[in-house]
Amino acid sequence: MTVTRRQHYVWRHYLSAWETNGNVSVLRKGRPVFASNPINIAVERDFYRLPVLSEDDETFARVLIEQTIKTSMLRDLALGWLKDFAAPSRLRRYLEASGVQDAEITAEIEKVEIQSEENLHSSAENTAISLLDALRNGQRDLWSIDEHAMDLAFFLSLQHLRTKNMRHRTVSGFPAGPIRERVEKIWPILRLVFATNMGWSLYSERENWRFRILNASAGLAFITGDQPTLNLLPGGGHYALALYYPINPTRAIILEAKHMPSAIGPDDNIADGMVTDLNAKIFAASYEQVFGRNAQHLEQAAAVSAPKPPIMISVLQARP
Repeated sequence: MTVTRRQHYVWRHYLSAWETNGNVSVLRKGRPVFASNPINIAVERDFYRLPVLSEDDETFARVLIEQTIKTSMLRDLALGWLKDFAAPSRLRRYLEASGVQDAEITAEIEKVEIQSEENLHSSAENTAISLLDALRNGQRDLWSIDEHAMDLAFFLSLQHLRTKNMRHRTVSGFPAGPIRERVEKIWPILRLVFATNMGWSLYSERENWRFRILNASAGLAFITGDQPTLNLLPGGGHYALALYYPINPTRAIILEAKHMPSAIGPDDNIADGMVTDLNAKIFAASYEQVFGRNAQHLEQAAAVSAPKPPIMISVLQARP
């Protein structure tokens, strides 16, 4: 098995849309702007490595899934994620209980722990390449095509939840102590459970969601960050969602409830003030860094950054 140790929590192909001469402008909070190849940004060694779970950890995850997911299909899918991603830990426990000490077997188990979720993201990204290219070319009908809508809903949900920022903000939302420590440990499983729930909710109710492609007016540019998706609305309801995702410097997408007022207004051609506001929100929502085509766009966003928006939780649980 080929093992990828340097793992991106923001898709490298996605970031390449902001390249100029092979480099993307990067602003780390509190530091000057610098230029870097996308291969070297939003990356961390073994970021997707599966945790080594005890029986109690696995039981905690199972009970959490069974008690919080009401739809039987989604609950079964979530338990499937748990079964698959707990398999290396189960094998470790079996070998330990049997008194087996085999360095070669342990090394193979470790490879599976490092690579399993990385492979899942790679698979989702391979499916999304053609979708992202179509969106960047202004193709608006993907949301109305059943197969494309399913892939797009899961892809967007996965991009929303895969980041370092979402890991930190979700885990820190629990009181310090044993429960927070256990949630942090099983977060690699929970983020896939939540992404599956969120993606299915969006897809299965897609007639209720308005999908738009936004265009930055001439001379303006969208930036992105290490939390490239964000909810422009405060949470608190099933439809309290306006999921914003810049897809290149001149285009972004937004997914919002049809019966709710738009978070950005009715015009898909975004003028100066709104582009500035959206870029400031991307800066505020970022964990460590933002990315753009040039330093000016990033510095402007830093200067006018808005308060950090709340975590989007309104569609993590699909309706039964």
